[in-house]
Amino acid sequence: MTDEKLVEKICREDKELYTEIVNRYQEKLLRYASNLIGDKYKASEIVQESFIKAYISLRSFNTKKKFSSWIYRIVHNETMNYFQKYKKEVPIKEEMNLTSKNNIEEYINKKEIIEKANKCLSKIPVTYSE
Repeated sequence: MTDEKLVEKICREDKELYTEIVNRYQEKLLRYASNLIGDKYKASEIVQESFIKAYISLRSFNTKKKFSSWIYRIVHNETMNYFQKYKKEVPIKEEMNLTSKNNIEEYINKKEIIEKANKCLSKIPVTYSE
């Protein structure tokens, strides 16, 4: 049964079928949210909240459209709300091997650049930093 047909059935007959939606999407959405946020625990909370919001709004879902796009958009929006609320700073990863004085000097220069970049990036509004 397609997701859209399942949603129609949930809205008409059997609310218990919503667990089927959760089972179909939970792992995929968790991976998606984890990739966006970088924290599996927070991603799990976001996905749980997204399932609740989707359930509450299920009757407003247009079954002529793809359910997967709708539920992914909810997770995406919840993640962006999290970033907005907590202004999470996403650090730039640094990977260097230090073997000589030149490398140490280079490391210090790169570290300063990374710090400046992170400072600038943290000032960008969340809507532009997606």
